[in-house]
Amino acid sequence: SNVSYSSLVTDKEMTGLLIEYSNHTLIESNIIEKTADDGIRILNSHFCNIKNNIIRNTNASMSSANAINITASNETTIEGNTIMNVGGNGIYLHSLSSIRITGLYIRHNTISQSSNSGIRVTGGPTNTEISENSILYSLGNAISIYSAEKSIIKDNIVENGNSHGLYISKCKKMNVSFNIINNFHFKAIYLISSESINISYNECALSYEGIYGSSGFSILIKGNYIHSISYRGIYISSNAHHFTLEENIITKNHYGIYLYGDNCTFTKNSFISNSIGIFLRSVSEDNL
Repeated sequence: SNVSYSSLVTDKEMTGLLIEYSNHTLIESNIIEKTADDGIRILNSHFCNIKNNIIRNTNASMSSANAINITASNETTIEGNTIMNVGGNGIYLHSLSSIRITGLYIRHNTISQSSNSGIRVTGGPTNTEISENSILYSLGNAISIYSAEKSIIKDNIVENGNSHGLYISKCKKMNVSFNIINNFHFKAIYLISSESINISYNECALSYEGIYGSSGFSILIKGNYIHSISYRGIYISSNAHHFTLEENIITKNHYGIYLYGDNCTFTKNSFISNSIGIFLRSVSEDNL
């Protein structure tokens, strides 16, 4: 407990820094590079703070190594790190099947050129905050989050990816706000099988699709600026229900809104210079 690691320089190690069953650990201002496996790996350790490190080239043996890998650890803060050229995920947080983790704070990190996700969170965590990060040139999703509850994704800049910007699956009670999401090969925001999600005041642009809602329930999409989308600005699938779309600015897309879902409400949205403003297909009990 109460251990600090700072000003270390590692080069060509298997794993740069491995910490297990340790609490209240500070990992600060280290340079970790050319690892064959993870740059920093933490297992079953709580109240750890990983800040202001440089982690790069974690693909020395063409592996799927992560820059930072956190397993089954509560109250973890990851902030101010610079991560680049990663064989796996930039930051990967997950739990074991018997442990539900809580308190993950990922802030102010710069992540570029990850071969998988920039940030990947799995295993049903609660109280996760992903804020003010910059994620560029990810081959996978910029941010992937699965089965999380009571989470916040806000004020991030994510750009230039080969897959989706934000991928949100099987989550509950989440706020996604004030993010800039540009230039993704597929969807800027991909929401699937989630409940009670607030997607508000984001900018989605220059992607194949803007906000894609599939098999969700009780979703608010409000105040977003969605523009220059190749196909559908907002898409609501046939197995999505009780979506509310209000005060969005939807401009210069092919379809502004493409709706299959039932029991959806549209209020005070603005449609400007789309090829087709609103397309309704096989819907019922919707309010426009």
